[in-house]
Amino acid sequence: MADDEPAQLELVSGFLARQGFEVLTAADGRAALESFKAEPVDLILTDQKMPGLSGLELLQAARAANPEVAVIVMTAYGTIEHAVAAIKGGATDYLTKPVSLDALLHRIGQVRDRQRLLG
Repeated sequence: MADDEPAQLELVSGFLARQGFEVLTAADGRAALESFKAEPVDLILTDQKMPGLSGLELLQAARAANPEVAVIVMTAYGTIEHAVAAIKGGATDYLTKPVSLDALLHRIGQVRDRQRLLG
């Protein structure tokens, strides 16, 4: 999970860890990409607006490295244009903040089910 907001990063990653997920965290897109290249994951959950490497740039770089990785983009600054760009760029989903943790868990379950069907 990549988010430059420490409180958001802690809240969501802590919730997912309590749900039984192994969660790797990064405070920005560059750190997330480095981590992903060193230890590939099945799903990247990223904030869209981050300094340095944005969530959309992380999406593009991660999908270039592994086209099968699922990426969920989250943002507090959502617009239809950003959502369309994310989905066209290969995002699995696009969520607006504040993110409902239950809705996020449901979306992650859908991604995992889809990966099982395709894998």
